Amino acid sequence: MNWFHIAREYTERWHHQQQIRDAVGKPGILTKELYHPVLDTFMMALPYTYRHLAAVESTVIQVTITGEGGGNWFLEKKEKWELCKTNTRPPTAHTTLPGDIAWKFFTKSWRKEAVAQDVQMEGNTALGEKVLDMVSVTA
Repeated sequence: MNWFHIAREYTERWHHQQQIRDAVGKPGILTKELYHPVLDTFMMALPYTYRHLAAVESTVIQVTITGEGGGNWFLEKKEKWELCKTNTRPPTAHTTLPGDIAWKFFTKSWRKEAVAQDVQMEGNTALGEKVLDMVSVTA
């Protein structure tokens, strides 16, 4: 469980630093080195977010965050929803969020309505838009 405490501490510090930079108009820290670990931690909330959503086994949902610190994450329905870093199946749904707003959205700074025009969805939109219900902040 130490990894969780470290991840929580890191994401909290990163989040506050990014908020300050955003407020004073300084360049963000949306780099692969600093932002990607935050997103990687945030994405651990995906299986929990989808836990009550029924789907056939082997359904794959792809989440893409654009930008230097972004990446791709895959949620696959097995016995339960499982988060994966790679995938060989075509996604049933694919949701893409811009990297410069993803952190604001997943930390509850912005609501679904504020990002709707910036989010791209392909495939089964009912499955894809469930990503927009994810909250990744831990207290």
